[in-house]
Amino acid sequence: LVPLVRQAVIYEVHSRRPQITLLAPHDEFDPACGAMANTEDLDFADWFDEPDNFVIASVECFPGTECWLQNGFDIVTVADSRGAEGNAAIRALFGIDWIGNLLVVKRGRFDRSRAVSITRPEVSMISALVHR
Repeated sequence: LVPLVRQAVIYEVHSRRPQITLLAPHDEFDPACGAMANTEDLDFADWFDEPDNFVIASVECFPGTECWLQNGFDIVTVADSRGAEGNAAIRALFGIDWIGNLLVVKRGRFDRSRAVSITRPEVSMISALVHR
């Protein structure tokens, strides 16, 4: 199962900075025939209280520009924010009030449907994407 785990960035409600987190696929995911997990196949249960209470927005180019990113990114946020807490990381970094956790998953360069791991040096660039 470890080869299927992906590194993502979490902007957590109780943290003042983004962190790398590990995401495994759902138990139902079947990697038969070498299939690679995409964002929807990953398990977000640690970050969202209800299993289906999230939305995914895809980013293909740097916001506000026409500059395409080598890899796309999926930004996962809470769908229904009632009862969710304010996000300390987003507030500390950008001075913006945001409700709930915010998770960023990197997509493959050539196969944009598959999720790939984020590396530590990419976190500052991802923070620039999130801020925009």
